[in-house]
Amino acid sequence: MEFYYSILDYFPYVIIFIVVCIMELSAFNNKFKSKFIYYVLLLFTILRYNVGWDYEMYKNAVLNANIERFEPLSKLIFIICSAFNFYPLVFFVYGFSILYLTKIAIEKYSSNYVISWVVYITFPFFFLASLSTLRQSLTTSLILYSFYFAFKKRIYPFFIIILISSLIHSSGIFGLLVYPIVNIKIKRNILFIITIVSFFISPIIENIIKPILL
Repeated sequence: MEFYYSILDYFPYVIIFIVVCIMELSAFNNKFKSKFIYYVLLLFTILRYNVGWDYEMYKNAVLNANIERFEPLSKLIFIICSAFNFYPLVFFVYGFSILYLTKIAIEKYSSNYVISWVVYITFPFFFLASLSTLRQSLTTSLILYSFYFAFKKRIYPFFIIILISSLIHSSGIFGLLVYPIVNIKIKRNILFIITIVSFFISPIIENIIKPILL
């Protein structure tokens, strides 16, 4: 399939940028700003067409029931959407779930909701990635949500959420690392260094672990 790009392709992202700027400069309360940005992103997510490198793959998975390699809960979602024979439904289900869980986490942990949404929108592995990697992005959102229970040391709800995330995408099992990590007190500057180093060390770790898994 060939793709043709135009300057107009950037128009929706410009709208999102303008909305975020207006919300940051406005006098509305934090909760309203967060809700408004959430609905704008949700509208963009569910109305998009052929946005995301996995879009066609997921579309064909619904239309042709090609879901053998999916995890159990993802299979269930795709089977339901396939039964309706309406492939946009799968993008709505995943998009809504991803954004709603993210909204809950932002409003629970952040002191400035707009800045947190800006980080989520502009950081490549979050919002932009969620337009392609539906299953893994939902898993990531569930793991983010599980932080609340890890902080509170509520181990059973935490494990249930991690189990659900693993049944959506197998990478969810790594969410188990959240529980011990959040209970270790690490200075902010050390966390910043770890974040920067992670960008460089990830490919190295992948090259070591991937052959073993294969």
